Amino acid sequence: MLGRKILNTKKKTYNTQEKKYNEDINGRLFELTETMGFDIQQLIWISKDNISMFNKLVEVFNDIEKNSQMNLASVEEITATIDGFTSNSEKLNNNIYDIKSDSEQSIAMLNQNKDTMNNVSRYMIELSKLIFQAFGNNTRLKDSSGEIDKIIDYIKNISKQTKLLSLNASIEAARAGEAGKGFSVVAKEIRKLSQETDKSILGIEQIINNVTQNIDNSNTSISTCIEKIKDIENVAKESNDVVEEIQEIIKGITNSINKLQRISNEEVTASKEIEKATHSASMAVENTYEMTINLMKSVEVQQYKNDEIIESGKKLTEISEELQKIAVKLKNEKELIFGVNPFTSPEKIKNIYIPIINEVCKKIGYKARSIIVKDYDALSRAIKDKIIDIGWFSPFAYVNAKSQSNIKPIVTPIVNGKDSYNGYIITRKNSGIQSIKDLRFKHFGYVDINSASGYLYANHILKSKGINPDNYFEKISFMGNHNNVIKSVLSGEIDAGATYNEALDAVKQSGVDISELIILEKTEDIPKDALAANENVSDELIIKLKQEFINYKGIEGIESPVEGFVESNDEKYNVIRKVWN
Repeated sequence: MLGRKILNTKKKTYNTQEKKYNEDINGRLFELTETMGFDIQQLIWISKDNISMFNKLVEVFNDIEKNSQMNLASVEEITATIDGFTSNSEKLNNNIYDIKSDSEQSIAMLNQNKDTMNNVSRYMIELSKLIFQAFGNNTRLKDSSGEIDKIIDYIKNISKQTKLLSLNASIEAARAGEAGKGFSVVAKEIRKLSQETDKSILGIEQIINNVTQNIDNSNTSISTCIEKIKDIENVAKESNDVVEEIQEIIKGITNSINKLQRISNEEVTASKEIEKATHSASMAVENTYEMTINLMKSVEVQQYKNDEIIESGKKLTEISEELQKIAVKLKNEKELIFGVNPFTSPEKIKNIYIPIINEVCKKIGYKARSIIVKDYDALSRAIKDKIIDIGWFSPFAYVNAKSQSNIKPIVTPIVNGKDSYNGYIITRKNSGIQSIKDLRFKHFGYVDINSASGYLYANHILKSKGINPDNYFEKISFMGNHNNVIKSVLSGEIDAGATYNEALDAVKQSGVDISELIILEKTEDIPKDALAANENVSDELIIKLKQEFINYKGIEGIESPVEGFVESNDEKYNVIRKVWN
C-alpha cells in the first residue's frame, strides 16, 4: 500500500515535470518561431527597401548612362567648338596685328597731312602778304592816277586859254584886214592845236578812268581773295585741330589695340589650354561612359541577385508560417497569439508596438505571443483560420478581414492625440480654385496609388461629386510622399493635391508656412487601426483586454507614437467600406 502511494507520488511528480518540460519546450519553440518570423520579415523588409533603393539607383545609373551619352556628344561638340574658338582666336590675333599696323600707318599719314596743312597755312600767310602788297600798290597807283587827273585839268585850262587866244587872234586879224592874214593863219593853227589837245586829253581821261576802274576791280578782287584766304586759314587751322583730335583718337585706339593684343595673346594661350583640358575631359567622359556601361552590367547582375534574395525570403516566410502553425497548436490556455503585418519595419514593430501588447496581456495574467505575417491578406487568413487570436489591423485590412470572418473589434490606438484622421484635397488661396468643379483641366497631385489618404480617399471624394478622376484633370502627378504633395501645391508646381490632416500638421511643425493653403474638401473622420479578435475569443476575455488597453498610459523607457487606446466598434469603419466599395 505504502509502495503504491510512493509510486503514484513519483508518477505525479514525473507528469508535472514532464508537463513543465513540454511547456518549456513549447515556449522555447514559440519564441524561436516568433523571433524567426520577425527576423525573416525584417530581412524581407530590408531587402525590399534595398531593392527600392536599388531600383532608384538603377534609375540613377540609367540617367547617368543617358547623361554620359549626352555628355559625350556635348563634349565632342564642345571640343569642336573649342577647336574652332582657338582657330578664331588666332585669326583674331592676326587681325589685331593687321589693325595695329593699319593704325600705325594712319598715324604716319595724319602726321604727313598735318605737316602739309601747316605748309599750306604758311603758304596762305605768305600769299596774303603779297596780295596785301599788291593792294597797296594798286592804291598808290590809283593815287597817281588822281595826280594825272590834276595835270589833265591843268592842260584843259591851258587849252581853253589857247582857244580864247586863238579866238581873239582871229577877231584881231579880221579887224586888221589884209595885214592880219598871216596872223589869222597862226590863230587857225593854234585853234587846231587846241582841238587836238582836247582830243588827246579826252583819250587820256578815258584811259585814266579805265585804269582807275581796273584798279578798283582789282582791289575788290584782292579784298575777296583776302577774305577767302582768311577762310582758308581758318579751315586749315580747323583741319589741323581735327587732325590733332584724330591723332589723339588713333593714339587711344592704338593703346586699346595694344591692350586688346595682350588680351588676345592671353586668350589664344588660354584657349589652347582649354583645348587641352577639353580633350582631357573628353577622354575622361569616354572613360566614365565605359565605366557606367560596366557598372550597369554589374547592376543588372545585382538586380537578379536581389530578386533571388526576395524569392528566398518568401520561401523562408512559408517555412516560418508552417512552424508558426505548429507552434500555435502547442500554446497553453494562458497564452494569446497576436498577429501584425509589417505596416512599418518589423524591427520597429518588435521594439515599439509588441511591448505594449506584452504589457497589456501581462496585466490580465496572460502571456502574449506575437507573429508577423507578410501582408494584409495573410493577416486576414491567419485570423480566419484561427492561427492568431487577435490581429492589429490597418483600417482597410480590418474591413477586408471583417468581410471574410466575424472578427470582433476591441480598441483603436490614439496617435497624435486622435483616434481618427481626415483626408484632404488642398489648393492655394491664390489659385482661383474655389470648389472641386474648378479642378477641371488642372494639374492634380497624388502620393501614390497604394496610399489611402494620398489617393483612395481623394478619388472617393471626386467620384461622390460625380467626377471621373481618370479623365477630369489635364495632368496627374504622383509625388511619392505627402510632404512633396503639400510643398508642390504651395510652390505652384501642381494646382491641387491629396493629403491628410496629420501630414499638414507635420509640415507646419517643420517650419513650413501653410497659411496660403485652403482645404477644398475633406473626408469624414476615418478611424485609425483596429485591434480585433477572432470569433472564438470569449467576450469575457475581450472585455478584460479592452479595459487594460484603455487603461494603458505608456511604458517607461519606450518611445511609442501610441499614446493610448479607445473602444472601437464596427460602425466606425463604414466610411472605409464606402471607399472600399
